[in-house]
Amino acid sequence: MQHLNIPLSRNSQTTRRTRRVVWLLALVFLLVAIGSAWFSALWFTRDVIYSAAPEDTTSAFRFFVSGEKGKLVESFFGQVPLISNRSLLYSDISPYTNGEFVVFVSENGTRSVAIRLGGKPLPQSLLDSQSITSQSIGRKIVLLSEKPEKTKALLLKTKI
Repeated sequence: MQHLNIPLSRNSQTTRRTRRVVWLLALVFLLVAIGSAWFSALWFTRDVIYSAAPEDTTSAFRFFVSGEKGKLVESFFGQVPLISNRSLLYSDISPYTNGEFVVFVSENGTRSVAIRLGGKPLPQSLLDSQSITSQSIGRKIVLLSEKPEKTKALLLKTKI
């Protein structure tokens, strides 16, 4: 009968990673995490809706209107018209807005608004009744103003 040759002493050598490999692996994970955070910050904070700004815009006020914020924005705007010389209120466009809208103020004080459309298109009858010009700027982004405007998106397209 043969006996098993199993060393029972704790002095036998075992394989183990060197500290350099562990630190290198930790550094790679850290660089990937930083790169992912940087890329996602660029992606999620891009300002696509600002491309709807009229050419002579001096100020832009962006509002996010999801969930409870929509009620707060509606109470803030109340009876304030969004577009100069028109009676369009936030409550008129809120059913058609998805997530955000921007109020632009030009050099001469006129206001226009850009909205990100939801599932339903804006009713043309509402816009026609108040003589509001609607310009499609990009995918689901519309600029509403009292007259046709040259926008920054249009300027970028003509320069290319």
